Amino acid sequence: TAPPSGSPVSGDRARALAFLRRVYTGRAGRVEEHPWGVALLTDDLPRVWDLNFVLADRWEGSAAELAAEADRVLGATGLGHRKVAIHDQALGERLWPELPVGSWPFHDRYLAMAHRREPDRPGDPAREVAELDLDAYLRAHEPVVRAAPYGSDEETVSQLRELPRRSSAALETRFFAGLADGDAVSFASLLLDDAVAQIEDVATLEDHRGKGLARAVVLRCLAEARRAGAELVFLVADDQDWPKELYARLGFDPIGVETIFGRPSE
Repeated sequence: TAPPSGSPVSGDRARALAFLRRVYTGRAGRVEEHPWGVALLTDDLPRVWDLNFVLADRWEGSAAELAAEADRVLGATGLGHRKVAIHDQALGERLWPELPVGSWPFHDRYLAMAHRREPDRPGDPAREVAELDLDAYLRAHEPVVRAAPYGSDEETVSQLRELPRRSSAALETRFFAGLADGDAVSFASLLLDDAVAQIEDVATLEDHRGKGLARAVVLRCLAEARRAGAELVFLVADDQDWPKELYARLGFDPIGVETIFGRPSE
């Protein structure tokens, strides 16, 4: 059940989702207003899902009907993929049982998790974490992108390199890496704005997982966010994947849900 309006969780959820909206709209190439919400479009980076999607704020019809509307809007731009995001908690809950729809196989819930408690244990002081500038981060982070299913497509990799640049242009963004023998092998970025901070894009190269590097990087981001004056520090975790358990151990609790559904390029 949703927390009562005005509760700390409800207030933090609204602030976190408003922050995500600022990130999404700030880094998109253009924003199209519609009666049901907005379409976020970036014509020069069409393969980057996070820069080209529909953010639905209200919808009275079914999930299939919303998919058809998103198909119309996104298809008119020539995009191959389809993606719908929903931040309204009641709308997401209503449409979730109807997913997936038609030929749109992808559907997931992403938990906005706010830092509220002390971690179960501190990070290992032997795990070195360095702050990188944007260009160094992009070079070091590229193996993470190439390890993904789309990593062999050079055009997609090239376009995805631009996403951190767009985030940095939209608001203050800092980049951190956990080191192993001097090499950057675990990563996270920290976005800051108006006393709110988001820890984003946490990833560790496969050969270096299970060694406490992600814990060290997230805790460093958390410490830097608090030093910068952030009152609310949150991250977003896939509800169907294991990292949410790590974040829970680090003191993050769920405060809201981002519902997403779509399909890849045909």
